[in-house]
Parts: sequence; structure tokens; C-alpha cells
Amino acid sequence: MKVIRSGMAASQQQRIVRHLLRHPGMTRNELAMAIGISTASMSARVRPLVDAGYLRQGPARESAVSQRLNTTLTVTDKGRDWCGGKV
Repeated sequence: MKVIRSGMAASQQQRIVRHLLRHPGMTRNELAMAIGISTASMSARVRPLVDAGYLRQGPARESAVSQRLNTTLTVTDKGRDWCGGKV
């Protein structure tokens, strides 16, 4: 999978990065709820962002949404540059 450059998926990926710039350390479940997409879509959008080095997975913590342990996400410098540093 790779980062998508156009269309709805690309828009969602940019929203994910921008939201994490404002709120680092969110879990996928928390992020899905905040952005308004399904957790399945969130996983499909996040995986290529992590693989491309735009996002970094952090330590696991209990999600406020699911009360289960989930890894946290933060934006890397490469991710900040990719979205123009716009928050």
C-alpha cells in the first residue's frame, strides 16, 4: 500500500495528519471518532502513512473510545512537510 495522492482517501489521509499535528498521541479509534470515519477505514488510511514514514506508532495506552490498549500515533517531520506543516 502507498500514500494516495488524490481523491477521498487522499483527503482523509491529509485530515489524519493535520489532526495529529494538533492532537499528537491519539489512538486509531480516537482519531476515527474525531474525524468521522470508520475504524476499518482509519486502519486502511493509517497503514500506508506509517509505512511511508509520515506517521510513527508510539506506545500503547488505553483508548478513551474502546477501553482497550491501542498504539498511539504521532506525525514525523516527513509527515509535517508532506502536508505543508498546515494545522
